[in-house]
Amino acid sequence: MQPIVGPPPQPYNAQYSAVPQKLEQPQQLETEKMVLHGQLESLKTKVKTLRMFSRAISTALNMVLFAFMAFVIATFYATRNDTALGRTIWPEVNPKVWPTIMLLASSLITFLMSLSVLCFYCFCFKRASESWKLVVATYVIHIGVWLVVTILYRQQKALNDIWGWSCTQIATKLQDEGHSRVNFQQLCKIQSVSWVLSIIETSLKIVFGIGYFFFYRKVREVSAKRTLANTMGEGAEGLLNAIF
Repeated sequence: MQPIVGPPPQPYNAQYSAVPQKLEQPQQLETEKMVLHGQLESLKTKVKTLRMFSRAISTALNMVLFAFMAFVIATFYATRNDTALGRTIWPEVNPKVWPTIMLLASSLITFLMSLSVLCFYCFCFKRASESWKLVVATYVIHIGVWLVVTILYRQQKALNDIWGWSCTQIATKLQDEGHSRVNFQQLCKIQSVSWVLSIIETSLKIVFGIGYFFFYRKVREVSAKRTLANTMGEGAEGLLNAIF
């Protein structure tokens, strides 16, 4: 009887040559997870910087706006009974004050809100970073309100409101020839600058809102990739543990 000749035995190391290759998969996943984690933390830092910068600028602008409007309204009420050249120095029939009060109130409310949110971001950012929907709603409301305020304030500029009257030749004549104690040219400049600041406030909110939405999309994308990498990593690790 002839002996049965089989294939030559494989070297011992060759039988397990695939194990290191399979074990490389969890290492690659761990590296990918570390990279995604770094990207996510970098994006969160940029979001935090954008929010704080936005709120800081809004706080400063509204503080200046409030100071300007407070000065204007205080000047009006302190001198509304003054006369010069035989007439009152303000519009004689129903002087319109509500546009100035509207801008005064809007700047005060926005200043207090921005200051509060700025402090909240400084001390409780981890909690604040989770409120994506609240932040988006805040941006939308803020932009909408300031669009209305800015348009109304400019639309109501006429001969019988504080801003419109301060910029008229009649007011300048009362100041120069009637020696009025109100500097109408100064009031005109202050209110014109205030309107420009309100436009800047609205425009910056729109720009920051677009930037925030961009970073929000990026954070969601990286978070989804990291979640997928974690899931794949756990599955691959469990499979290798079961086999080997």
